Parts: sequence; C-alpha cells; structure tokens
Amino acid sequence: MTNRIQQINKFKRDIYGEYGFYYYVPMAEAYTIQIPVTISCSYNKCLYCDLNQHKKFRELSLGEIESNIQKLR
Repeated sequence: MTNRIQQINKFKRDIYGEYGFYYYVPMAEAYTIQIPVTISCSYNKCLYCDLNQHKKFRELSLGEIESNIQKLR
C-alpha cells in the first residue's frame, strides 16, 4: 500500500508540479484524472482568485501532453 501511495505522489509531482502547491479540480471531478494542457489561466485577472498568481500562462506542447499520458500507463 505504501509503495502505491508513493507512486501516486510521484505521478502528481510529475504531472502537476508546475502548478505549485494548489491544483484546482472541480468537486464533481475530484476522483478523475486530469491531464493538463495549459499552465495558469489565460485571463488571470479575477480579483478573488489566487490560484494562478505569479504564473505565466502557457500552452503545453503536444510532446509534453503525450509524455503525461505515457506516465499514466
């Protein structure tokens, strides 16, 4: 069990590490696997949102997305 938890935590660091400490997922999708295609938010001007502050918006390359999918396998 501990080995599986370590594998999951490594996967999360590899896939979501660039997001920092918080990676927002809507509650209805909490138990699904999210494959990011962008980093940060293209708008990034909401007064109430602090999830993406100090992060520059960028789209992940097709190679990065494919790499993340391979990590899932």
